[in-house]
Amino acid sequence: MPLPGATPLLGPSSPVLLAIGDSHAKFWSGHNTQRKIGRPRLPHVDVLHMGPVTAHNVNNPDATTGGKSRLIAKLQARTRRFDALIVSMGEIDCRAHLIQAAIRRNVSIEAATEDTVRRYFDFIDWLRDAYDRPILVWGPGPTSPAGVTKVNHAFPLVGAALERNYATLLFNEAAERRCGDRPGVGFATLFHDLIGPDGMTLPSALYDSIHVSNRHLAAGIAKAGAAFEAMGLGALSAAFSPWALRLDYHVRNVAAGLTVDAADPSRPVAAHPLPDAPGSTLAIDGGTSGGGITLDLGAAYPVKTVELHGPGAGTSDWHVSMGAAITGAEESFLPLSPVPDALAADRAVFRPTGQTPLRVLRITPTGAPLRLATIRVLGRSFVPRAGLA
Repeated sequence: MPLPGATPLLGPSSPVLLAIGDSHAKFWSGHNTQRKIGRPRLPHVDVLHMGPVTAHNVNNPDATTGGKSRLIAKLQARTRRFDALIVSMGEIDCRAHLIQAAIRRNVSIEAATEDTVRRYFDFIDWLRDAYDRPILVWGPGPTSPAGVTKVNHAFPLVGAALERNYATLLFNEAAERRCGDRPGVGFATLFHDLIGPDGMTLPSALYDSIHVSNRHLAAGIAKAGAAFEAMGLGALSAAFSPWALRLDYHVRNVAAGLTVDAADPSRPVAAHPLPDAPGSTLAIDGGTSGGGITLDLGAAYPVKTVELHGPGAGTSDWHVSMGAAITGAEESFLPLSPVPDALAADRAVFRPTGQTPLRVLRITPTGAPLRLATIRVLGRSFVPRAGLA
């Protein structure tokens, strides 16, 4: 009986894959980052980070990381369906624990690895029975190469690079054998593509000496697609399509995640993504001092309104204009008219007077310097909001 959150498969729309596991599951976001991910590069592949879970202890309900209970809670709260799971664990074990376990227990690397993979597949079996979905076990990539000098203490290294990569090789081989014995469970890895003939990690493999670089995303998709095909589930590969567009346009904040620049390069501003972090604000100098900011949307959009949110935004005077090109004289920018009925103490709303698609936003307060919490540019677009199919 599937647990709550195991939503039934729905309709003929594109399949959705859910990548779960440790930080290496974020490879499937397509971004080289361990920060919170906004819009993934693969819109039909979602990522659910379970924390620093290890393959050895993920099925242990008393594990300090609490990965399994966290997973259940997150799946219960999830509203988007998923048609298959990609499970990514084991790199932490291979990098930090297996060599140490073999030495402590006075056993071979083979024996220590076999024990960890056996425990890992107790979790895989539970996951398959609980959620009744196909599972692709994504084998760990190679570990940090020799000669790493900038050590992140959150990612410890135990054993020589050759020992760690050998443990990773054994982990992948043992995991692949077990997948072959389980219907609906497949296996893929990039490990063999990312090591040299000497068993050492290739320089291009990792973007931070720990995590596989997104330059290998296309190769990862090919490996995963071949695994789904071997499982008789080749249709799941459609989830790797980047084409997530709506049939009809809607209004969305096309400024989300962008970074502002100073209108006057000699007067820099504190650049941060929009919408910004809770509690942070952006200082904007007045026009008399040559200040202001510029926001490049990256493309021209039919803009509906521009919203400025911040202390006193609705009671201050602003000069707001937009242009269709990145460069151009000030007179080529169209002034935006304030919308009186939409004003509030902490919000000012402006609307273009024409229908020309606009790309670049310029904002200057005409009086004293002010602070903005958020800039929203509501444009018409066929691109879905982040997190939606």
